[in-house]
Amino acid sequence: MEKIPCIKYNPNTWDYIKEQLESFGYKKVLLYNDWTKDPYIVINLANILGNYSNVDEMDKLSHNRELVNDTEEFLKRAAKLMNKTYKRKDIMQINGIEIKPGMVLEGTNDDGQGVSLIVAPFKDKNIFINVYEGGWAFNYKFYIKHLTTIRDISERDNLKNGKILWEYKKEIILTIKEIADKFGYDVDQIKIKL
Repeated sequence: MEKIPCIKYNPNTWDYIKEQLESFGYKKVLLYNDWTKDPYIVINLANILGNYSNVDEMDKLSHNRELVNDTEEFLKRAAKLMNKTYKRKDIMQINGIEIKPGMVLEGTNDDGQGVSLIVAPFKDKNIFINVYEGGWAFNYKFYIKHLTTIRDISERDNLKNGKILWEYKKEIILTIKEIADKFGYDVDQIKIKL
């Protein structure tokens, strides 16, 4: 039998999680005010799927629960259990790549200087933190005028070690005259095949 996901309370994501659970059909049964004593959000209180609340421990009477650390995974699994589909409102894609916390965007600013931004979670959105100059923004274009690289999360100690998921392909535009001059031919001797 599939384990029922539960998640630890986070004040930055709680309102969003609550809104999503209720949209899936979950009903609030009881919420204790002291989240430090009852930090786990469960969706099967008293072993009844559809009742959400907060509880103190996961070890005692776990009711087939599994602690999940990722909000998106928790909501996706919670929706599926109620025969619903969870679609994040804020999925960000850049050049066909889904942008996730920990990824790195590289490019140049208005002055042509190199810029590296690391993606970080913020409530139900991602923000972009400027690695070299500090500061952050909701839109990467605040810092990067020309995007050159999107890197996956680095598994080593250097941000630039992440696998390249997208890279700007530099175009070279030449006239037939420039090609002819380069190879020492007349323009009428050059034929280009595609």
